[in-house]
Amino acid sequence: GEQDRDPVLDRGRHVCPSLDFNPEAAVRMMVRGLELLPRGGQWKGARVGVLGLGRSGRAALRLLARQGADGSAFDDRIDSATLDALHDEGLGHVNPEPARDGSAALVQELDVLVVSPGVPGNHPMVAASEVAGVVVISELELAWRCIRGDVIAVTGTNGKSTTVTLIHDFLEARSEEHTSELQSH
Repeated sequence: GEQDRDPVLDRGRHVCPSLDFNPEAAVRMMVRGLELLPRGGQWKGARVGVLGLGRSGRAALRLLARQGADGSAFDDRIDSATLDALHDEGLGHVNPEPARDGSAALVQELDVLVVSPGVPGNHPMVAASEVAGVVVISELELAWRCIRGDVIAVTGTNGKSTTVTLIHDFLEARSEEHTSELQSH
């Protein structure tokens, strides 16, 4: 029944002892980590791993390269198609590593782990990052942190295009000195 279901925010993982023992301390630690992340494009020299090398993971790597970050790439499946896609997109210098092999050791060198949308929340590298105190963010948050200016984001299953178009039209009609840009993902 309903009482057997996990709460929405509980991803079903209990690998971080501080989260189980003292949730307030875990939240404070996470917030401190997020406060240290740059906003507005100050990623130069940051050691950032990208987990998942599909289309959005490769886009995150390109963004990190433009920002001057030291980007590393990880995926569960590294095949010739993955390597060809990296090369074709100007990321031939990236040497991807298998994500499941030695996850705990791989994350020790990272400041931040960017997780692509197709990667499950219980992936061993995500769990190892949380235990090691590495900040874990989505590629959407990475993009937001690289933008200078305000952002209005719309998520959900239905009606996003209509809602975003209405917001864009409203902002364009109401502001003579500010511009808005309509983007989709």
